[in-house]
Amino acid sequence: MILYLDTTEYGLIILSLLKKQGKTEKEIFRKEFTATGKSQSEKLLPSIDKFLTLVKVSWNKIKVIRVKNQGGSFTGLRLGVITANTLAWSKNLKLEGTKDDYIIKAGIKLLKPIYEKEPDIVINKNKYGLD
Repeated sequence: MILYLDTTEYGLIILSLLKKQGKTEKEIFRKEFTATGKSQSEKLLPSIDKFLTLVKVSWNKIKVIRVKNQGGSFTGLRLGVITANTLAWSKNLKLEGTKDDYIIKAGIKLLKPIYEKEPDIVINKNKYGLD
């Protein structure tokens, strides 16, 4: 089975369980969790736990973690990719992105987030008269 994560939408965690059927995949369950403000990072792991409990699937049934690793919010994108990388590594699962782009660090294959624009996370000194 494949556990799919999408945290690219602000205030939303989308989880899906997919099952391979021959050469195709079928979504067997999908759930969206709301996470307002900065709570997305706090709610992601508990949401995954609730989701797996809800669908009655244990971690030993999951073979692949797939994550949306392109587009959406800068912080949400990083959150999903970091979580997928960590879960795949810690549980020895295959890791996939919606757009495969990997790096190798210390012998570990990690998925990279693909940003569609530069992050806007610095203070514009001119705007606030701080020059």
